[in-house]
Amino acid sequence: MFLDTPEDAPTLRGLLERLIGSDLGTFSNGLPAIWVEDPPAPKNGTGLHCIIYYRPRQLRPSIGLTQSIQFLAWQVSLIQLDRSQEGIEVLARVGDKIRNSFQGCSEGASASVSDRYPILNYSLPFTKVANPIYLA
Repeated sequence: MFLDTPEDAPTLRGLLERLIGSDLGTFSNGLPAIWVEDPPAPKNGTGLHCIIYYRPRQLRPSIGLTQSIQFLAWQVSLIQLDRSQEGIEVLARVGDKIRNSFQGCSEGASASVSDRYPILNYSLPFTKVANPIYLA
Protein backbone atom coordinates (compact mmCIF):
# COMPACT_ATOMS: atom_id res chain seq x y z
CA MET A 1 0.00 0.00 0.00
CA PHE A 2 1.43 3.35 -1.04
CA LEU A 3 1.27 6.55 1.00
CA ASP A 4 -0.41 9.60 -0.51
CA THR A 5 2.16 12.27 -1.24
CA PRO A 6 0.96 15.43 0.56
CA GLU A 7 0.61 18.79 -1.17
CA ASP A 8 2.39 20.81 1.54
CA ALA A 9 5.93 20.59 2.90
CA PRO A 10 5.13 20.49 6.65
CA THR A 11 2.81 17.50 6.16
CA LEU A 12 5.44 15.73 4.05
CA ARG A 13 8.03 16.40 6.76
CA GLY A 14 5.80 14.83 9.41
CA LEU A 15 5.06 11.83 7.20
CA LEU A 16 8.76 11.25 6.48
CA GLU A 17 9.66 11.69 10.14
CA ARG A 18 7.17 8.95 11.08
CA LEU A 19 8.45 6.71 8.27
CA ILE A 20 12.22 7.08 8.78
CA GLY A 21 12.60 8.95 12.09
CA SER A 22 14.22 6.06 13.93
CA ASP A 23 17.01 5.99 11.32
CA LEU A 24 17.73 9.73 11.30
CA GLY A 25 20.84 11.27 12.78
CA THR A 26 20.88 14.62 14.56
CA PHE A 27 21.93 18.15 13.75
CA SER A 28 24.63 19.74 15.90
CA ASN A 29 21.88 21.33 18.05
CA GLY A 30 20.54 17.85 18.94
CA LEU A 31 17.37 18.05 16.83
CA PRO A 32 16.42 15.16 14.51
CA ALA A 33 18.15 15.61 11.15
CA ILE A 34 15.07 16.29 9.01
CA TRP A 35 14.71 19.75 7.49
CA VAL A 36 12.51 21.69 5.08
CA GLU A 37 14.58 24.22 3.13
CA ASP A 38 14.37 27.45 2.96
CA PRO A 39 16.42 28.44 4.98
CA PRO A 40 19.26 26.01 4.27
CA ALA A 41 19.67 23.07 6.62
CA PRO A 42 22.35 23.14 9.30
CA LYS A 43 25.60 21.73 7.88
CA ASN A 44 26.87 19.88 10.93
CA GLY A 45 25.61 16.85 12.78
CA THR A 46 25.78 13.08 12.77
CA GLY A 47 24.24 10.18 10.89
CA LEU A 48 21.58 10.40 8.22
CA HIS A 49 20.10 13.77 7.24
CA CYS A 50 16.85 14.19 5.29
CA ILE A 51 16.39 17.45 3.37
CA ILE A 52 13.06 18.40 1.77
CA TYR A 53 13.21 21.24 -0.76
CA TYR A 54 10.38 23.64 0.04
CA ARG A 55 9.08 24.30 -3.45
CA PRO A 56 7.97 21.28 -5.47
CA ARG A 57 9.09 21.25 -9.08
CA GLN A 58 6.66 21.09 -11.96
CA LEU A 59 6.91 17.79 -13.86
CA ARG A 60 4.88 18.82 -16.89
CA PRO A 61 2.50 21.59 -17.95
CA SER A 62 -0.82 21.87 -16.15
CA ILE A 63 -3.94 20.75 -17.97
CA GLY A 64 -7.30 22.51 -17.95
CA LEU A 65 -8.51 26.08 -18.37
CA THR A 66 -10.44 27.49 -15.41
CA GLN A 67 -9.73 24.47 -13.22
CA SER A 68 -6.39 22.80 -13.80
CA ILE A 69 -4.42 19.82 -12.60
CA GLN A 70 -0.80 20.46 -11.73
CA PHE A 71 1.77 17.66 -11.95
CA LEU A 72 4.39 18.33 -9.27
CA ALA A 73 7.10 16.51 -7.33
CA TRP A 74 8.83 17.08 -4.01
CA GLN A 75 12.61 16.82 -4.07
CA VAL A 76 14.03 14.98 -1.07
CA SER A 77 17.71 14.26 -0.40
CA LEU A 78 19.18 11.78 2.06
CA ILE A 79 22.74 12.64 3.07
CA GLN A 80 24.69 10.08 5.09
CA LEU A 81 27.41 11.65 7.24
CA ASP A 82 28.42 8.23 8.61
CA ARG A 83 30.52 6.55 5.90
CA SER A 84 30.96 3.30 7.84
CA GLN A 85 29.42 0.06 6.59
CA GLU A 86 26.61 0.49 9.14
CA GLY A 87 25.96 4.04 7.92
CA ILE A 88 25.74 2.90 4.29
CA GLU A 89 23.34 0.12 5.32
CA VAL A 90 21.12 2.68 7.09
CA LEU A 91 21.10 4.84 3.94
CA ALA A 92 20.10 1.83 1.81
CA ARG A 93 17.38 0.77 4.27
CA VAL A 94 15.87 4.25 4.41
CA GLY A 95 16.06 4.50 0.63
CA ASP A 96 14.10 1.26 0.37
CA LYS A 97 11.48 2.60 2.79
CA ILE A 98 10.97 5.75 0.72
CA ARG A 99 10.97 3.95 -2.64
CA ASN A 100 8.47 1.37 -1.43
CA SER A 101 6.16 3.92 0.24
CA PHE A 102 5.52 6.49 -2.50
CA GLN A 103 3.98 5.54 -5.83
CA GLY A 104 5.95 6.84 -8.81
CA CYS A 105 8.98 7.68 -6.67
CA SER A 106 12.22 7.98 -8.62
CA GLU A 107 15.71 7.76 -7.14
CA GLY A 108 19.11 9.07 -8.14
CA ALA A 109 22.49 8.91 -6.41
CA SER A 110 25.11 11.62 -6.29
CA ALA A 111 28.08 12.71 -4.25
CA SER A 112 27.98 15.86 -2.16
CA VAL A 113 29.81 19.00 -3.23
CA SER A 114 32.79 17.92 -1.15
CA ASP A 115 32.54 14.32 -2.48
CA ARG A 116 32.73 13.14 1.11
CA TYR A 117 29.23 11.89 1.84
CA PRO A 118 26.90 9.64 -0.17
CA ILE A 119 23.58 11.20 -1.18
CA LEU A 120 20.37 9.67 -2.50
CA ASN A 121 17.92 12.03 -4.20
CA TYR A 122 14.20 11.30 -4.55
CA SER A 123 11.41 12.78 -6.58
CA LEU A 124 8.00 12.19 -4.97
CA PRO A 125 5.27 13.03 -7.52
CA PHE A 126 1.77 14.28 -6.74
CA THR A 127 -1.07 16.08 -8.48
CA LYS A 128 -2.80 19.19 -7.25
CA VAL A 129 -6.04 20.79 -8.42
CA ALA A 130 -5.58 24.51 -8.97
CA ASN A 131 -8.62 26.78 -8.82
CA PRO A 132 -10.94 24.05 -7.51
CA ILE A 133 -14.63 24.46 -8.24
CA TYR A 134 -16.84 23.91 -5.23
CA LEU A 135 -20.48 23.05 -5.70
CA ALA A 136 -22.89 24.48 -3.15
